[in-house]
Amino acid sequence: MAEERHVFTKDTAKRLCDRVASICSKPDCKAPTKGPHSDGESAINVGMACHIHAASPGGPRYDVNQTEEDRRSIHNGIWLCRTCGTLIDTDEDRFPAPLLRAWRAEAELAAFKTIGKPAAAFGAPTDATGGVRMSADAVEYMRFLMDDFIENNFRDHRNRWFGLKSHDEPIPNELRALGLVQIQGMRNDPRLSLTDAGVAWIMRMRQL
Repeated sequence: MAEERHVFTKDTAKRLCDRVASICSKPDCKAPTKGPHSDGESAINVGMACHIHAASPGGPRYDVNQTEEDRRSIHNGIWLCRTCGTLIDTDEDRFPAPLLRAWRAEAELAAFKTIGKPAAAFGAPTDATGGVRMSADAVEYMRFLMDDFIENNFRDHRNRWFGLKSHDEPIPNELRALGLVQIQGMRNDPRLSLTDAGVAWIMRMRQL
């Protein structure tokens, strides 16, 4: 007979999500995990409440000394996107329990620091470029791309192109030199799109 899995309640999973503002807790990910569905009423959730110590024997980081209450406790959980949630359970030696607890603590502190500060970061000199040195005009251009990326529900940036007047426009080329965008197309039909680094910049800016 299979061992019972001591899973989280829906309330516990929701609290894990809320405590990190629905952002993945892996420090080099921090992907938003919730957003609007195209039906205009429901929401999309690509996050998961993961066990630090497994919910049943044989699982990653299983602790035989835990009680059922311990395994179901919010203190045994961490909120991650589905990719990172799968990753930590696939390679448990690389992602031990102390590391996951540190991630959770860092993510909760980061979420706390953003409460009540929705737009202040854009005006803060140390944060305005998201850690990348660029001109004020380049920041504004990236903000335009960020707004479009968000409005299009984070669809694949590789298939989202923007027309340019020429291959020699200074601001797009500044961003290309920084690796945030790519410029392709014929001489008379140049086009620009975000790179993976550009998307990462957007995700960092959304957390400031």
